[in-house]
Amino acid sequence: MTTPTTHDNHFVPQWYLRQWADREGRLWRYRVLAPSASLPEWEECAVRGVAFERDLYTVAADGRDADDFERWIKREYEDPGHAALLKAVGRKNLGPEDWRHLALFAVCQDLRTPQHYMEFMDFMKREGPSLLESIAKGVEGLLTNPSETRASQPRSEGPFDDALRISLRRDSQAEEGNVQLGLHLLTGRDMWIREQMHLLDTVSEVAISHSWCIAEAAKGFEWFTSDHPLVRLQYYGDGDFDVSGGWGKSGTNILMPLSRRYLLLCQVGSEGPTRMRLTKENTLIIRRAIARRAHRSVFALRPVQDMAAMRPRTVDLEAYKSERNQWAVWHQQQSEAEQTHCSLPRSLQEAMAEDNFSDEAHE
Repeated sequence: MTTPTTHDNHFVPQWYLRQWADREGRLWRYRVLAPSASLPEWEECAVRGVAFERDLYTVAADGRDADDFERWIKREYEDPGHAALLKAVGRKNLGPEDWRHLALFAVCQDLRTPQHYMEFMDFMKREGPSLLESIAKGVEGLLTNPSETRASQPRSEGPFDDALRISLRRDSQAEEGNVQLGLHLLTGRDMWIREQMHLLDTVSEVAISHSWCIAEAAKGFEWFTSDHPLVRLQYYGDGDFDVSGGWGKSGTNILMPLSRRYLLLCQVGSEGPTRMRLTKENTLIIRRAIARRAHRSVFALRPVQDMAAMRPRTVDLEAYKSERNQWAVWHQQQSEAEQTHCSLPRSLQEAMAEDNFSDEAHE
């Protein structure tokens, strides 16, 4: 029997958000971007109706929608992380495997959100052209010796296998006697998923090596969470900080709320107790950092009175409508691009064969 494809992709698991929900499965959401100033700052929502996008991870493959990444994430990171989180918030002893699963789940939550997708796309816009230029120079060198190219068949391995496609053309756009080389790097959803798989493998080893603890909020305070719950806080003193620290950068405080009471925390390069209660000063700084790192929503069991001071909301109808419209056509646009990309040659050898490229053509 074929398993139905998952289309509503929750980038923050529902079981995680239930730590901030009442018995009916409802919590309060603060909108960072609102379409109208008349809307209340906080609104009550069902857990199942927040922190998801339609077909966020659904890739078009072989003429069908595939949710392999969603299922892989659930099996390898969500389910083990869920079990470890319940032990952590239940004040049970955590073994090495529990700490490992919490660390891996934290990495996962740093990568799988729309916030990270936007940051990944910004990176590709900056670095993509130079990457393609360096690849083009290498391929041009191979074209000077086609027979050697056929024998070598250079291919990539791992998550980025087939990410680059190649085409060769001899048409009016190419100079007489030359071949027009096309390099096609799909930088949308498909490449983002490949990047996540790569980082989940590489960053995970760094995360597991850190000394983690379960930190309790100062007396009288609770943690809230967001649609990007993992925070990499770089603190500079006197209340000054940013949230662009690195997983391997010494001094970075990596944190993620686990419940209203408990928070997963480590400071890169330092060791400490496995459980601790934070001071009021540290609690307030961390609350500000969680609010600042939120993308479009903050979640809590009840409205947080000082949230507007920590993270002022933006009221912009056009920006709100534009963003929702982009998500409405997300799957169609990404699928069309993925299918077109898949129809292109996967290697230089295949491109040369399709172009009927031969040594005689260059004599």
